[in-house]
Amino acid sequence: MKPFFVFPVLALSMLLSWNVAYAAPPFSESDLNALNVEHVRIVRQAQRACAANYHRGFARYNHRNPCVIGAVERHVRSLDRPALLRFHQQLPQQRRYDTHRNMNNVRRFFN
Repeated sequence: MKPFFVFPVLALSMLLSWNVAYAAPPFSESDLNALNVEHVRIVRQAQRACAANYHRGFARYNHRNPCVIGAVERHVRSLDRPALLRFHQQLPQQRRYDTHRNMNNVRRFFN
Protein backbone atom coordinates (compact mmCIF):
# COMPACT_ATOMS: atom_id res chain seq x y z
CA MET A 1 0.00 0.00 0.00
CA LYS A 2 2.87 2.41 0.71
CA PRO A 3 4.34 2.45 -2.82
CA PHE A 4 1.01 3.65 -4.14
CA PHE A 5 1.23 6.84 -2.08
CA VAL A 6 4.92 7.52 -2.58
CA PHE A 7 4.73 8.43 -6.27
CA PRO A 8 1.89 11.00 -6.02
CA VAL A 9 3.50 12.65 -2.99
CA LEU A 10 6.86 12.83 -4.77
CA ALA A 11 5.29 14.25 -7.93
CA LEU A 12 3.34 16.84 -5.94
CA SER A 13 6.43 17.97 -4.02
CA MET A 14 8.39 18.42 -7.26
CA LEU A 15 5.52 20.39 -8.79
CA LEU A 16 5.23 22.67 -5.76
CA SER A 17 8.96 23.43 -5.70
CA TRP A 18 8.81 24.25 -9.43
CA ASN A 19 5.88 26.63 -8.87
CA VAL A 20 7.68 28.42 -6.04
CA ALA A 21 10.62 29.09 -8.34
CA TYR A 22 8.44 30.72 -10.98
CA ALA A 23 6.34 32.71 -8.51
CA ALA A 24 9.10 35.32 -8.23
CA PRO A 25 8.59 38.62 -10.12
CA PRO A 26 10.82 39.56 -13.09
CA PHE A 27 14.30 40.78 -12.27
CA SER A 28 15.45 44.39 -12.46
CA GLU A 29 19.03 45.16 -13.46
CA SER A 30 20.14 45.70 -9.86
CA ASP A 31 18.37 42.51 -8.69
CA LEU A 32 20.00 40.56 -11.49
CA ASN A 33 23.43 41.89 -10.54
CA ALA A 34 22.92 41.11 -6.83
CA LEU A 35 21.66 37.58 -7.59
CA ASN A 36 24.60 36.94 -9.90
CA VAL A 37 27.10 38.04 -7.22
CA GLU A 38 25.42 35.87 -4.60
CA HIS A 39 25.21 32.87 -6.92
CA VAL A 40 28.88 33.13 -7.93
CA ARG A 41 29.78 33.30 -4.22
CA ILE A 42 27.83 30.07 -3.61
CA VAL A 43 29.58 28.33 -6.53
CA ARG A 44 33.01 29.45 -5.30
CA GLN A 45 32.28 28.17 -1.79
CA ALA A 46 31.26 24.80 -3.21
CA GLN A 47 34.31 24.71 -5.46
CA ARG A 48 36.67 25.38 -2.51
CA ALA A 49 34.96 22.82 -0.29
CA CYS A 50 35.04 20.16 -2.99
CA ALA A 51 38.68 20.86 -3.87
CA ALA A 52 39.66 20.41 -0.22
CA ASN A 53 37.68 17.19 0.22
CA TYR A 54 37.94 15.60 -3.22
CA HIS A 55 40.65 12.92 -3.12
CA ARG A 56 39.89 10.94 -6.29
CA GLY A 57 41.28 13.44 -8.75
CA PHE A 58 40.49 16.91 -9.98
CA ALA A 59 37.54 17.69 -12.20
CA ARG A 60 38.53 20.54 -14.48
CA TYR A 61 35.08 21.97 -15.11
CA ASN A 62 32.52 22.71 -12.38
CA HIS A 63 29.57 21.68 -14.58
CA ARG A 64 31.06 18.17 -14.74
CA ASN A 65 32.04 17.91 -11.08
CA PRO A 66 29.28 16.12 -9.16
CA CYS A 67 30.55 17.45 -5.84
CA VAL A 68 30.22 21.10 -6.95
CA ILE A 69 26.86 20.50 -8.62
CA GLY A 70 25.42 18.78 -5.56
CA ALA A 71 26.75 21.37 -3.13
CA VAL A 72 25.39 24.30 -5.17
CA GLU A 73 21.99 22.65 -5.65
CA ARG A 74 21.67 21.92 -1.92
CA HIS A 75 22.76 25.40 -0.90
CA VAL A 76 20.43 27.24 -3.32
CA ARG A 77 17.43 25.13 -2.30
CA SER A 78 18.20 25.45 1.41
CA LEU A 79 18.07 29.26 1.29
CA ASP A 80 14.32 29.26 0.50
CA ARG A 81 14.58 32.32 -1.76
CA PRO A 82 12.34 32.02 -4.84
CA ALA A 83 14.22 34.71 -6.78
CA LEU A 84 17.57 33.00 -6.31
CA LEU A 85 16.09 29.60 -7.16
CA ARG A 86 14.54 30.94 -10.35
CA PHE A 87 17.81 32.69 -11.27
CA HIS A 88 19.66 29.43 -10.69
CA GLN A 89 17.23 27.38 -12.77
CA GLN A 90 17.17 29.78 -15.72
CA LEU A 91 20.93 29.69 -16.20
CA PRO A 92 22.12 26.92 -18.53
CA GLN A 93 24.34 24.30 -16.93
CA GLN A 94 27.53 25.59 -18.57
CA ARG A 95 26.96 29.03 -17.00
CA ARG A 96 25.25 27.87 -13.81
CA TYR A 97 28.48 26.57 -12.27
CA ASP A 98 30.87 29.04 -13.93
CA THR A 99 32.73 31.30 -11.50
CA HIS A 100 34.17 33.49 -14.27
CA ARG A 101 30.92 34.61 -15.86
CA ASN A 102 30.18 38.29 -16.30
CA MET A 103 26.91 40.20 -16.48
CA ASN A 104 26.85 40.11 -20.30
CA ASN A 105 26.83 36.31 -20.16
CA VAL A 106 24.03 36.34 -17.58
CA ARG A 107 21.84 39.15 -18.94
CA ARG A 108 21.07 37.41 -22.23
CA PHE A 109 19.26 34.59 -20.42
CA PHE A 110 16.87 36.96 -18.64
CA ASN A 111 15.45 39.12 -21.44
